Amino acid sequence: MNDADHAADLLLAALAEVERVAPGLTLGQLTMLLHVVRREGVRISDLSRLGGWSESRVSRGVRAMTMAGEPGSLPPAYGLVEILRGGDARARHLVPTTLGAALAKSLIGEGLGFRLVAMSPEAARRAAPTGDGDQQSECRSF
Repeated sequence: MNDADHAADLLLAALAEVERVAPGLTLGQLTMLLHVVRREGVRISDLSRLGGWSESRVSRGVRAMTMAGEPGSLPPAYGLVEILRGGDARARHLVPTTLGAALAKSLIGEGLGFRLVAMSPEAARRAAPTGDGDQQSECRSF
C-alpha cells in the first residue's frame, strides 16, 4: 500500500466514524466542531472568522449540533456542541459536549488508533497529484 492509499484509507475511516456518530453532519459542521474542540470557549463571531463563514451560517450550523430541546436548537440536534451565554447577553461561547469531544478525539488522536492527518509533509508531497512540478501539498491538522 502506498502513501496515497494509506491516506485515503485513513480519511474514509474518519468519515465513516463521523457518519456513525452524527449521520448527515456536513463537512462545514465537522470543521466547526473541530475548531470548537481546539479553541474551547470560542465565540460564534470568532468561529465565523476562523472558517471564513457568515455568522448566520455558523449560528445555524452550531444550533444543529446542540442538544435537542436546548433553546434555539435546530434539527437534527446532534448533541456535539453546547452554547454558553457570557456576561454580555449577546456573547455566546461554544464548548464541545462529551460526545463532541469524543468524536473529535477519534479523528485527531486516540480512539480509533489513527490520526486524520497522519502523513508527514514529505509523504503528503509524494502523494500529491503530479502537475507542473512546482505544486506542493501542505498537510494541515485541525
